Amino acid sequence: MISLFLDILVFHSYLDETLLFHIFKNQILSLVIHVNQNGYRSDKEEMNTFIFTHIITMFINLKYLNFAPSSISYQELSFYYSPPHIFSSNLLELHVSLGNYTDCLYLLDGRFHQLHTLHVNIATFSSHLEIDNRAAEGQCLIYSSPYTLKEYNMITNNFQGGLFECVREISLFDEQPFEHEFFLLIAQSFLLIKKLTLNNQKPRKNKQYTKSKDDEQDFSIIKYSHLIYLNLYEAHEDYIELFLDHTKTYLPSNMDLAIDYELLKKAT
Repeated sequence: MISLFLDILVFHSYLDETLLFHIFKNQILSLVIHVNQNGYRSDKEEMNTFIFTHIITMFINLKYLNFAPSSISYQELSFYYSPPHIFSSNLLELHVSLGNYTDCLYLLDGRFHQLHTLHVNIATFSSHLEIDNRAAEGQCLIYSSPYTLKEYNMITNNFQGGLFECVREISLFDEQPFEHEFFLLIAQSFLLIKKLTLNNQKPRKNKQYTKSKDDEQDFSIIKYSHLIYLNLYEAHEDYIELFLDHTKTYLPSNMDLAIDYELLKKAT
């Protein structure tokens, strides 16, 4: 199996001009692609889709493809603006992250004739979909107890809490604002997380400390004692203020921070 770490700035020359690929592209059967890029999520999805299409087109005998396994960095594909014009009669197993459920349907429309295993992470489900619970259709529920994975992605306000001792990376996403209680619940549930990515463009509704219902003390300080990487690049400025205010959130001093510089100046 070949594993590639591709920087988006050199992707074209790497695949188009490297003699190694022209010689062995028909012999490569298994491939893992890691994409390293910065920027807005929409730009990432567009470029990821381009790379994915190029890979399928070039490596015609590929049987196994794991595309951008680090889904916590928003390495999803999206076919919303450009439906894929790709086919493969040899691909057997595919691992991929997608923007939404419709993107998944594009991959299952018969274009991969021999595909028998599909591992997919879907980032979002549209909140305006009409759901008919009267339909006589089955449901598939998958449970794991205890939770043994190291990543827990796309956590929303519906999260009920728990204790996840194995998780080291999490991502938070919702179309509704996160409040202080939510981040406190996250800190209590994931005691050993090292990487946290936050994606929420909605401003907080309750920006001031409020009294607890159980006593007269203010809400506890949010503590992420083991955090080494915090990504607030796609977070509303309210969350930047919350995380960087030491009276509200405790963060280690030697932590890497990904953030929009203009919002950082505004918050500090």
